[in-house]
Amino acid sequence: MKKFFSTAILAASFLSGIAQIEGKISGKVQEAGNQQIMDASTISLLKASDSSLVKTSITDKEGNFLFEGLKEGLYVVVANSMGYSHACSKPVIVNDVNPVATLEVLQLIPLNKQLLEVVVTSKKQFIERRIDKTIINPDALISNTGSTAMEVL
Repeated sequence: MKKFFSTAILAASFLSGIAQIEGKISGKVQEAGNQQIMDASTISLLKASDSSLVKTSITDKEGNFLFEGLKEGLYVVVANSMGYSHACSKPVIVNDVNPVATLEVLQLIPLNKQLLEVVVTSKKQFIERRIDKTIINPDALISNTGSTAMEVL
């Protein structure tokens, strides 16, 4: 009986060790068209079922990223970078058969937005200091809007 319990405990600990996989998902991010490496891009790992955020990472100097310590499940990877549209991967399965997944290269497309015109506006400072004088501009204060010269003084 004693051998049976010790064998059962040993088998249970062995099976629980097998059941807990440590999955990994890796990949690379490049700019679409010229294949330029996209370093410092934000990479988000989402559950495919409900799009809830699991982990976030940033690409290294070579544009690579790695998510480690993943539980069994179906995931989607989303890459973002300022000035580019986001890129999504196909759903990736992490399980005991496929604990390590390497994604195809994620391509970020540049957003080419051009402005028709730029208007630069400026206000005078409330106090201007010059070499020989100090100028106070009451128009620069919002609280003085609509006030007369006597009210400002």
